[in-house]
Amino acid sequence: MKPHTDFANGYRISYPDTWQSQQLNPSVTGFFAPRESPADMFSENVTIAVDRVPMSISQLVDAQVIQMQNSGGAAQLISRTQPFVAGQPAELIEFRGHIGPVMPHGKPEMIPMQWLQVYVMNNGRTYCFTYTAEPHAYQQYLSQIQTMISSFELN
Repeated sequence: MKPHTDFANGYRISYPDTWQSQQLNPSVTGFFAPRESPADMFSENVTIAVDRVPMSISQLVDAQVIQMQNSGGAAQLISRTQPFVAGQPAELIEFRGHIGPVMPHGKPEMIPMQWLQVYVMNNGRTYCFTYTAEPHAYQQYLSQIQTMISSFELN
């Protein structure tokens, strides 16, 4: 695992040493798995987004679940738990759905995906950890994702 510290957003995390990190904008960092082959169209990834949200984590996740339910079946909730992350109460949800349309074979297609999101709040900031994977690769990376979540520290 390689360490990553985001001083501006007040957190530290370790990520797999074969993955690449990228600052996507000042409040979002991405960590990307290597592609499985040249034909692999999607790189499994984790993003950490930091924001100030004027509601509790539970209210935020409730709103996310309602949005999923109102998406016309585009996303389906698999599980919702309340673990502790970085010593703080957190909300974890897993869900599956589709992204797209994309054009991998010259015609528009919706690609199935599976997500795990962890929300934790500290000092007025909400941290949203999102793991995104194709369903066939979801379990393959899950132990690494759990190690990442366990390594997450708030400053």
